[in-house]
Amino acid sequence: SSDVCSSDLVALVIVLLLLWATVESFVVEQGTPAVAAAPPVGRAALVVIAVLLVEIAIGTQVRGRVDVALELVTRDAVLDAIGPLEVVHRAAAGVVLIGVTGLWLLSLARYREHRAVVWAAHGVLLCTLLQISAGAILKTRALPPPAQVLHLTTASLLLGALMLLSLAALRWPHPGQTR
Repeated sequence: SSDVCSSDLVALVIVLLLLWATVESFVVEQGTPAVAAAPPVGRAALVVIAVLLVEIAIGTQVRGRVDVALELVTRDAVLDAIGPLEVVHRAAAGVVLIGVTGLWLLSLARYREHRAVVWAAHGVLLCTLLQISAGAILKTRALPPPAQVLHLTTASLLLGALMLLSLAALRWPHPGQTR
C-alpha cells in the first residue's frame, strides 16, 4: 500500500512538473516576476497543491485499508472498519476546501480582468466540488466503483487545475501589462 502511495505521488508530481515546464517554454523571460514578488494567488495555489498532495497521500492509505477491510467485512461496514484514518482524510479534504475557496475568492477579487486566472480558479472550484461529491457518494453509498474512479480522477484534475491557476497568476501577463 505504501509502495502504491509513493508511486502515485511521484507520478502526480512528475505531471505537475511537466505542466510547469510546458508553460515555462512559452513564457518570455524578460520581465517575469520572481516568486518572492509574485502575486499572492500564485503562491497560495502552490501551498494548496502541497496540502492536496498530503491529502492524496492520506487518501491512498485509506484506499489500501479499504482493500484489506473488504476481505473481512461487508462494503457497508468498510469505512467504519478502517478506523480514524478515514476521518483524518475527510478533515484534510476540509482544509483543501478552505484553501480552494480562499483562492477562488481572492482570484475574483484581485484578478477579475485576468481571464486566465479567473477561469483557472473556476476550474479549481469545480474540480473540488466534484471531488467532494464523489467522496460523499463513496461514504454514503457503500463505495460504488464508478464513484471511486470519479474520486481518483478529480483528484488528479484538481492538482492540474491548481497548477494552472498558479502558473496563470505567476507567469502570464495581466491584461494591459507588457512583458
